[in-house]
Amino acid sequence: MLELLFIKHFIADFVIQDNAIAIAKRRYRFLSHSFHHAVLTFLILLFFTTPNVAFLLATLDFIAHHHIDYIKSRLSKKITPADRKYWIYLGADQLLHYLTYLAIFGLTQI
Repeated sequence: MLELLFIKHFIADFVIQDNAIAIAKRRYRFLSHSFHHAVLTFLILLFFTTPNVAFLLATLDFIAHHHIDYIKSRLSKKITPADRKYWIYLGADQLLHYLTYLAIFGLTQI
C-alpha cells in the first residue's frame, strides 16, 4: 500500500501538476490538486479496506494535502530554487506528505 501511495504522490505532484496548479495552490480555495490526490488515494485504498474507510482516509489525505501545500506555497511565494529556504520548504512539504501516508497506512491496520 505504501509503495502505491508513494507512486500516486509522484504522479499527482510531478506528472499531473503543472506551473499553473503550483501557483494556484497559493489560493486557499483552490482544491483541484488536493482532489486529485484524494481520488487516487481512494482508488488505491479500495484494494486494502472497505469503501467507507477508504473514503474517510482519502478525505484525510485531501485535508492534509491541501493544508500542507497551501502553507508551503505561501511560505515560498517570493523565493526561487536559488534560495536555501526553497529547498527546506520543499523537503518539509514532501516529508509531511509521506508522514500522512504512513498515518493512513497505520489507520488501515486498526
